[in-house]
Amino acid sequence: MNLLKQFDNFLKHSDQSPEVLGVRAKAANFLKTRGLPTRKDDEWKYTSLKILNDESFLPAQLETPQPSHDTIQKIQNQLSSEFINIVFHNGVLNKTLSALDELPSGVRLDERTCKSLSEREFADSFEALNAVYSEKYYTLEVAPDTAISRPLQFLFFSSLEQGPAIIASPNVTVNIGDRASLSLIESYEGQEDARYFVNSQFDLNIAESAKVSHVRVQTESKRAINIGRTNVFLGSNSSLHTLAYATGSLLAHYNLRLTLKSVGASAIVDGACLVRGEQHLDNVTVIDHAIGGCSTSQHYKGVVADRARTIFNGKVIIQKQAQKANSQQLNNNLLLSREAEANSRPQLEIYADDVKASHGSTIGQLNREELFYLESRAISPALAVPMMSLGYLSELIYKIENEQLQKWLSKKLHDAFIGIKVDLA
Repeated sequence: MNLLKQFDNFLKHSDQSPEVLGVRAKAANFLKTRGLPTRKDDEWKYTSLKILNDESFLPAQLETPQPSHDTIQKIQNQLSSEFINIVFHNGVLNKTLSALDELPSGVRLDERTCKSLSEREFADSFEALNAVYSEKYYTLEVAPDTAISRPLQFLFFSSLEQGPAIIASPNVTVNIGDRASLSLIESYEGQEDARYFVNSQFDLNIAESAKVSHVRVQTESKRAINIGRTNVFLGSNSSLHTLAYATGSLLAHYNLRLTLKSVGASAIVDGACLVRGEQHLDNVTVIDHAIGGCSTSQHYKGVVADRARTIFNGKVIIQKQAQKANSQQLNNNLLLSREAEANSRPQLEIYADDVKASHGSTIGQLNREELFYLESRAISPALAVPMMSLGYLSELIYKIENEQLQKWLSKKLHDAFIGIKVDLA
């Protein structure tokens, strides 16, 4: 397999402990046996991975141990002083750029062993690939009853440093204790116009009565590949608001898996994306009501321009024992070009008989009457369409309760619409 060409060379430069080598070998064997997903796999029906078979990516640790001065400046430009920032460069924690000393009492970042991975069954080939090349594994521990007032950002920044295309494999677990509360940002950024591959694993365990706001921001280079998974487990009476925001990457596939495993858990699951040019963005969500008495609401919106393509593949599973579950699912797409394409597959699997569940999907263009109204006020279509599209997506950002995070994300969205091309003829 092309992605394993550097495996033997990587082993010579990685942790040589028997425990780590055992996990890497297990993951590599899984990947060799399973192979990469194809269009025959349900979650990859509309997405081709030919690019990964045709191109070689060097494990980041073999190429760029430290960021250059220019990269450091670019990273620093992405860091908000209103956040607590934890920075990873090419998948590896950078303690110099990270503000670890700003972590409040009750919060700590630990390097963990991979013992747990030796007993874990890989969900798919990319989870196994992450275990093959992850240099280190990190856990953020938030103690019970801890309230973090400032948003906490994990920034994963990738760059080439004038070397070959790389694969970065960050792996982070966040454990949030009983009754704790925080706003968490999972950000993926990169060197402009650089070719690289980020394959991330992010696990979020939310304990009883904890309250979490989580935003995944993907604004990678327009030549990059970003494949990531966020696994969330919700405890009793806990609540989550998560937003998947994406405007970057040539090819992106984001897999969000949410398991409600205790009574009283609730989640708001949102997504907002803007893609253009030849971009291809694939969102897969699986919401598993493993027990009754839980509620979820899901709303994904996309704006698609030029020859770009989006896919929403959302599945809600209500297990047999999940009586009194309440779930809503909606996907809306706005096309700004005759060649733009949106594919939508909202799905329900219901095995209980006392539930409330609904799903829906729309794909269309801007309202012509509203556009004409703006034109009659001397606002050209070149300005009116981005204005209307921006408002279309902003609805989901305004749902974020944390004002600092809301303003920061609103500016990102506003900047993303600069230079957007419109073809509604």
